[in-house]
Amino acid sequence: MKVGISIFGAQGRMGQRIDALVKSDFKDRAQIVHHLDRDSDMSTLNEASCVIDFSLPEGTQRAIEFLNGKKNLTFVSGTTGLSSSQQEQLKSLGKDHRIAWSSNFSIGVFALRKILRAVTPMLKSLHYAPEIDETHHVHKKDRPSGTALTLKQELETFYSDLPEVISHREGEVIGTHCVQFKSDNDMIELKHQALDRDIFARGAIEFAIWLSGKEKTGFYTMDDFFEDQFS
Repeated sequence: MKVGISIFGAQGRMGQRIDALVKSDFKDRAQIVHHLDRDSDMSTLNEASCVIDFSLPEGTQRAIEFLNGKKNLTFVSGTTGLSSSQQEQLKSLGKDHRIAWSSNFSIGVFALRKILRAVTPMLKSLHYAPEIDETHHVHKKDRPSGTALTLKQELETFYSDLPEVISHREGEVIGTHCVQFKSDNDMIELKHQALDRDIFARGAIEFAIWLSGKEKTGFYTMDDFFEDQFS
């Protein structure tokens, strides 16, 4: 059976790419049920097997309020710029729904996070100091990016006093994230550069299809998805 997907934030850049890819590359496994935006009737979410949310924080808040009191829906959000309160609200919805949120659905970024977990202890012992630098297009509203904050969280496991993320907004840059480890004499740089938005859209669709097949409610992460896929 195909997964019925409602796109919340359908007119945005990511929403449009998800729509196009579901109708082309994922048409055997999924179909678009509704195109929703911030002012849409939220009750239509009941007609979808899964909601993929790439809206704005105020749009995601509307969805959170709608999901409260409802049962057993699948909601996958890639909206960045959410407050800590909104993130906690999403996690609490996992009691009654299958909920997922990620700042980045790229396989490459997940690989970068795994690399950081592996090499950071050694680099710290060698007295390298980390710094994160990120660049996005001029239309991006949140600063620093959600992905940069996620990478910072990985480093905070090992470092207690990290510098602020350096953010740039230039042209139509899709997304570049660099983690630099500096010593007095040299620098080691780990870098992920998105070459097109489809890496995020594909990851979100794959995640949504996977999560729709889960029987248990809960708050799921990219770690859950990739561990299941690649373990």
